[in-house]
Amino acid sequence: MAESPMETEVVEEEVVQPVAQTISPEAWPKVRFGQEDFNNVWQSLTQARSKTPGTLPDTTLFAKALADSVKYLNGFGGKPEGYISYEGLKDGTSPFLFDIGKVDDKGRGVRLSDKQIIALLAEDYDGNPFETGTNT
Repeated sequence: MAESPMETEVVEEEVVQPVAQTISPEAWPKVRFGQEDFNNVWQSLTQARSKTPGTLPDTTLFAKALADSVKYLNGFGGKPEGYISYEGLKDGTSPFLFDIGKVDDKGRGVRLSDKQIIALLAEDYDGNPFETGTNT
């Protein structure tokens, strides 16, 4: 007995690609310092580093401290573990980078230097980013 051909129906489904919701620089939380506070923190790091041989450079210590503390600011509450971290900002895997549009032309997170992390996460009371070398 011959089998009758099976009827098939073609169903077209729309494929929706995930789109990062870009957060404007004004919207993400930053650590704010007055110039004197910034200078005091920077001086403390410099003094602590000078007393401990083999310690990380000042910019690395400061960038790491910022990234490790900024996640506790309002605005990052409820974000998953690892949403923003020093390591993720350095190697380009932090989901925060995608949310703020810091991606390369292949859609990968941009790897940030310590100075870029500081400029991204710290600002003075007027909203200007702190840049090591110019504000120290």
